[in-house]
Amino acid sequence: ETCNDGREGIACSSCKEGMMPVGGGVCMPCTGGDKVPFALVIFLVSVACVAAYAAIDRGGGAQLAHAGLLLGISAGLFVGLMQQLSILGKLDIQYTEPLVTFLRVVKVVTFDVEDLIRLNCIGKVSALARFTTKVCMIFATCVVVVLVHIGFVVVKYHGRFHERMPTLISVIGTLAMVFYISVT
Repeated sequence: ETCNDGREGIACSSCKEGMMPVGGGVCMPCTGGDKVPFALVIFLVSVACVAAYAAIDRGGGAQLAHAGLLLGISAGLFVGLMQQLSILGKLDIQYTEPLVTFLRVVKVVTFDVEDLIRLNCIGKVSALARFTTKVCMIFATCVVVVLVHIGFVVVKYHGRFHERMPTLISVIGTLAMVFYISVT
């Protein structure tokens, strides 16, 4: 076997089950606390969906919806740009100032979502599953929004789903625009 300790698969591209990548091609065993970031991300996404739904439902008008949309799109574009610029720092090229300093700053701002949520510590995740998870993120977020919508309508509006449908459509439309514009 030619892979580093803890690595397996085609071209040693993945960590073995129960291990997570820590950089430099090394995998370390997961600890009990390594599942917390995944749960925290799920919680924060849910809270963000509730906040977005509540803001649009409150009827803050088109200005609030447009301001939130602009903020979401801007944040998505910024993260995408930083991720793309970080690729320059990974190339084995001798850059000169001020580009060297700029690439150091970009390196601080960028992050790998997979490293952040540590999916490998939740269970064995294939490359196809990781890709599918990224692609389906918008759909998973829409499911959370629909669940939030059902909760709001049942509790606050006593089950008047037909009247509240424009709010659901508005929130999902806003999310779709943020994801679409950020990705393309």
